[in-house]
Amino acid sequence: MKSKIRVLMVGPLTKIGGVANHTKSLIKVMDDKDIDILVYNSSFEGEFPKIIINIIKIYRRTLGLLYFSIKRRKLFGIIHVQSSGGLPGFLNAVTGVITSSILRKKLIVTFHHSDTKGFVSKHKKIVEFVFKKANRFILVSNLQKKVFAEAFLTTDKIRVIPNGYHSWLFSPYNMLSARKELGLPLSKKILVNIANLEEYKGQKYLIEAMKEVLTVRNNVLLYIVGRGSLKSSLQSLINRHGLGNNIVLAGGNKPRKEIPLWMNTCDVFVLASLSEGNPTVMFEALGCGKPFVGTNVGGIPEVIINKSLGILVEPKDINGLAKAILKALDTKWSEDYILNYAKQFTWDKMAEKTMGVYDEVLKKA
Repeated sequence: MKSKIRVLMVGPLTKIGGVANHTKSLIKVMDDKDIDILVYNSSFEGEFPKIIINIIKIYRRTLGLLYFSIKRRKLFGIIHVQSSGGLPGFLNAVTGVITSSILRKKLIVTFHHSDTKGFVSKHKKIVEFVFKKANRFILVSNLQKKVFAEAFLTTDKIRVIPNGYHSWLFSPYNMLSARKELGLPLSKKILVNIANLEEYKGQKYLIEAMKEVLTVRNNVLLYIVGRGSLKSSLQSLINRHGLGNNIVLAGGNKPRKEIPLWMNTCDVFVLASLSEGNPTVMFEALGCGKPFVGTNVGGIPEVIINKSLGILVEPKDINGLAKAILKALDTKWSEDYILNYAKQFTWDKMAEKTMGVYDEVLKKA
């Protein structure tokens, strides 16, 4: 009888964030697949001063992780670290190397970052240390793989496994019913953007593009769902252009079950990011059968591979983004085609690929 795979999953379990979503999604699916998973939360959030939160995060990603692993060393055979950039987000991968060496455990590192090239260039020695010591290195896009291949001249231990979506949560739902539940207009064309309100998510360019869109058709509404440091400046930009009747900052920290409703209210999902790794919301939008208008960055063009799935433009291209939105609103999209394409990116499929990597490293024991 095949013995159970026993894994220590190390990663953030915060309420929001792409890496946290990836970590929690894998844990949930693999737990259902009867994998023994021991979970370690490498992050921290709470109502404390930022300096206190950062100190606790550093402890959890270093001495805390080492102590936790040694104390529970008999409960796992593989350490799987979900890491990211910048350097504080990569600390748990460094500790993972030290811990796996001390305990003689297999080590798998998944690396998420929207600027992989910049991070590897800036911290090459540290990344190389982890990359060489890990048994397998999982990346979320082929663009990341290219960066690592150029930096370290090998791809033997690299596996590419993108983000995914929960098909039981993100699936088609009647648009009018979704709008009624959220109290949105029934007869307007609606665009939805779900992202943190931060510079790299490009909402200010999306707002500028909406100004152009509304000179052509005035029945379009944009709802931006998210929270972040740019809330006040984005609202000021909306007010300055007199777009308050057409663009709404809908807030963040929404209940997880509400996000699929937002997806299903829209005619088109829009993401105007300046940089990305492999955005989960892209897969969630496709899982709801929605066309995707976005930027040609990160792993996005590896997923939006043809014009039946969406339209991509260069980042910061306001005019190009406006034209793409207008074209998308005028296009008759095939929901069935989008849904069938999206099936390959469910978290069940991503978990199976990850479990295949576990099998690989255990066979080399």
